[in-house]
Amino acid sequence: MIKKALGLVIVCALGFTVSAQENYFSNDQVTITSNTVECHYPENGIHSEYVFLKLTNNTNEEIAVNYDLDLWYNNQKISPDVTNYTITVPANSSTEGTCESRKSGLSVYSKILDLPAKSGLTKFELNNLKINGTTIIR
Repeated sequence: MIKKALGLVIVCALGFTVSAQENYFSNDQVTITSNTVECHYPENGIHSEYVFLKLTNNTNEEIAVNYDLDLWYNNQKISPDVTNYTITVPANSSTEGTCESRKSGLSVYSKILDLPAKSGLTKFELNNLKINGTTIIR
């Protein structure tokens, strides 16, 4: 079910660069994509890469998408304080993480860009995916 689609590199004057887009999961109810994005905040001297998730509701009714977000940095799984997220998506619309609004559960820090990185995101997984309480992926 995981399909990859490489997006175009887009450089925007808003201070971010989208370098890759991937279709992570899709069914009749929801489409989940991820974007690897460089976020630049020169006023704070911060230049970082994030993976932002976008949840698109393919139905005419509001849905609640619940999942465990598992992260690996330098090929080692980490155990953050919060790993389970529930995101409500209105009918026929989407919600996503962005550089401007790094929403919890939709934004994954990848690495720092302007210093030698000691750590970097090597993989992420959405597990125990549920839509309106029904398990889709374990």
